[in-house]
Amino acid sequence: VHGQNNQQRMESSLQVGDRVMYDNAKEGYKCAATIRFIGPVAGGATIYFGIELDEPKGKHNGSSKGKAYFTCADKYGMFAKDKELTKLTDNQQPCLLYTSPSPRDS
Repeated sequence: VHGQNNQQRMESSLQVGDRVMYDNAKEGYKCAATIRFIGPVAGGATIYFGIELDEPKGKHNGSSKGKAYFTCADKYGMFAKDKELTKLTDNQQPCLLYTSPSPRDS
C-alpha cells in the first residue's frame, strides 16, 4: 500500500511544461520530451500525457482522431502513460537507444 501512495504522489507531480524522459520499451528507445497536455483522450477515462518529443519519433502532431489536444510538429507528438515517463534531470541525454554494440563495431 505504501508503494502505491508514493506512486500516486509521483504521478501527480508531473505538470504541463515539465521536461521528462519518455521510455518506449516497445520500440527500444528513451527520448526527452516536454509535457504539453494531461487528461483523457477520445472520451476515455484513462489519463494520458501528451508529450512533445525532442526527436521526430512520435506518431502525430498533438491530434488524435481529428481532435487537437496540443500542438507540435508532425512526428514529434505522442500520448504516453505515467509509467512511461520520468521527470528529466539536467544531466540526461535527449535520446538514448537501447542498442548493444555489434561484433563489427569492436
